[in-house]
Amino acid sequence: MALDWKTSRTTTVPGQIADQLARRIVDGEFADGHPLREQELASFYGVSRGPIRDAFHALERRGLVEILPRRGAYVIKPTIDSIADVFNVQAVMAGLAVRYMARTAPREAITQLDEVTRQLEKLVENREAEPLAVATLSWRLLSIVAANCGNEHLRRTMRDLFKNSLWGVLWGSQPLDYLTPERREQMAASCRSLHEAIATGQDERAERLMRDIIFASRDEGMKVIRKLRGQDVHPERIIYDAPDQ
Repeated sequence: MALDWKTSRTTTVPGQIADQLARRIVDGEFADGHPLREQELASFYGVSRGPIRDAFHALERRGLVEILPRRGAYVIKPTIDSIADVFNVQAVMAGLAVRYMARTAPREAITQLDEVTRQLEKLVENREAEPLAVATLSWRLLSIVAANCGNEHLRRTMRDLFKNSLWGVLWGSQPLDYLTPERREQMAASCRSLHEAIATGQDERAERLMRDIIFASRDEGMKVIRKLRGQDVHPERIIYDAPDQ
């Protein structure tokens, strides 16, 4: 099978293979626990076994493969609960990052957030706007927050988590959020409120807004995944911040 450099999210051969295998796992081509054979996949993709091993490690970081010593790599089929778990972790980390950012209020980064928010506001004026375009700007906003939180350990952890998230793989099949004009407008308004909270140093409010943004995206995605899989997420996986007293 020829690798498609244009549609892959990465330009490295192992990265391309990992992306394509991730899509095949999520689409159900491999069952949970299915062994992935290095030589078989090397022949399939027309590469040596080295890039296949690197791809396995990338998939392990995404939670889609388990590598057992002397036994090889085995598929972990993502469950709806595990997808919700990823969002909950992202919400906590992004909330912490934006709280750091609000305390330091780096001028250039705030300007960047304003520019992205303006693009988002302009985009959603079109009631036929593509959900993927909204998602792309939303991820850009998160990237700005992660890069400018001022906590190097948190920045690296967020980078690895977002880079290896299942969400990008799942979006490859169909949009999971921002499906209605009202939802897209809600996202733009939330991002504007977030920008204002950061710019004025309201760190607690910024953290709550950031978490709410990600929880809302989680909930919209869960609706779509429920319909696709005929499964429901366990209630304990859906958490929210306690309301203000």
